[in-house]
This record gives sequence, structure tokens and C-alpha cells, in this order.
Amino acid sequence: NGDHIFIRTVSKSILIFDTAQHHFEEFLLPGNQTEEPLLPGEQAMGIACNAGFFYVSTQHNVSKFSIADRKLIANYSLRNITAQPVEACGVYYIGNKRIIITVNDQLIELDDDLNNPRLLTTFSGQPLLVTGRVEQLYRDAFERIWLLTNDDIKRIQDKEIPFSYLKYPGTNGNFVRCLYFDEQSQQLLAGCINSGIQAYDSSSNPLLHGQL
Repeated sequence: NGDHIFIRTVSKSILIFDTAQHHFEEFLLPGNQTEEPLLPGEQAMGIACNAGFFYVSTQHNVSKFSIADRKLIANYSLRNITAQPVEACGVYYIGNKRIIITVNDQLIELDDDLNNPRLLTTFSGQPLLVTGRVEQLYRDAFERIWLLTNDDIKRIQDKEIPFSYLKYPGTNGNFVRCLYFDEQSQQLLAGCINSGIQAYDSSSNPLLHGQL
């Protein structure tokens, strides 16, 4: 948010920078809240925040903490989603008192108190991802949610166009890692590890026959 920066570390902790007071502290993650005995600490896989709270995802839980006093406010067990080992779990605050968590190849929306889970699917009820997983998720000013996967870009929107699918014909394994939307030209650029740069027009159509 505008007052704090959160950085996850490899030592099962989070660095919290206070940009107003110009200092930082190390926040040690508590153990797994769903196991007995509690684990001594877990590795953070994802971090998100709003004005008053920050959210941390691990292999077992998504937890909500107060920024003011670092107290644990709520906890959501990933056992509610999958019995399989969790290889990746991200958490994203998308506004309107909602968060999205990505667990392996699944996307779940919850309210900001980690209640009322809802699995995000296509119109036919099929999973958004057939294989792979979501590497990054962005929400823009037009209430569009962009999912960056290993092969393509997916767009979810609450209004008008609930779901959009962007992919260059005949391409796989692109590993899309970043997006840039040019407001003036209304063009979307996607940077890929394996296939350079892709360009799309405002209707999600590829602008080029191949990548740059």
C-alpha cells in the first residue's frame, strides 16, 4: 500500500518497510495453523495487502494479519481446496473487499476476511487452467484480471466480458512474465521468456504473425 512495502525472504520471514517512518522490521511467520504440533515456521509463497491488513500464503494456509500490530486475524486452510501437495500458492488483493488465491492450477476468490470461497471457472464449469499454473496475476483500472501462465494470457472481467483468452496461434511454452498496456494506442505487449514479445490489439487479437 502507500505506507508499507512487504518483501518475503528465504528465511521464513517477511521484511516490512514503513515508508513514512523510514524504518523496517522482520516479521517471523507463525507455524502451520492446521497441524498439531504447529510447525516452527513456514516459507511465504505470496504476499498481498490493502490499507489495513496484509495476507500471506504458504504451503498450508492463507493468513490475514493486521498491519498495525501484526496480529493474526484470520486463517484459511488450503486443505479446503486440494489434498495434493501445494507447489505454488499466490495471494492477490483485487479490491472491493476481495482476494484471489492461486493454488497449483486452481483460482479461488474469497472475501477479505478469508470467507465465502468461490472456485473461478469458465462458463462451462471447466477449470481455467488445464495444465501448468498461474505465475502472476494483475488487476488493472478497468476491473480486468490478467492471469499470466506458462503458455498464454487469460483475462477475467466482472462486467461485460467475463472471460477472455489471449494466445498467439501455434505457440506453446511462452512463459509470459510481464505485461504493458499502451493507453494511447490501446495495445497490449507481453514479454515472454521463450518467445520474445507478443502484441495484441484492444480486441485481444494478435497484431503480428510472429513474436518480436
